[in-house]
Amino acid sequence: MVPARRQVEPKPDNVRSVSGDREPSDQPLAEAGQGPTTQVELANERTYLAWLRTGLALVAAGVAAERLLPRVGVSWVREVIGITLVLVGAVTAGFARRRWETVDRALRAARPPPRPFIGYLVATAIVVDGLAAMFLMIRAESYRP
Repeated sequence: MVPARRQVEPKPDNVRSVSGDREPSDQPLAEAGQGPTTQVELANERTYLAWLRTGLALVAAGVAAERLLPRVGVSWVREVIGITLVLVGAVTAGFARRRWETVDRALRAARPPPRPFIGYLVATAIVVDGLAAMFLMIRAESYRP
């Protein structure tokens, strides 16, 4: 014999679940009179720190590209690759705090977060500089005796 299924009554908004998390509500956070949950705030902070790490990695990649890419052929391309990676890394790290604040304000007002324009900038720089680095390496191979 199969036991009958127990019906679960919906919990009020102020009751926490067994894990301690609030049950999801249909009301936006601003209307409910509460801010974003700690989990959401920490996720936003982790994203902020990830943008800082990305900026630091781009600066390091720019220095490495300028020092390690072959000096054969068009020498100024190597310098442009290094400079653009360092510049994009600095801009990424610089705008990371602004991005964190903008997302935080959007979360508190129950609005969707803005699009990550920094991500578009980083992706573009990586693709363009990667293609230029490949060009340099292919040219260096053709100059070998």
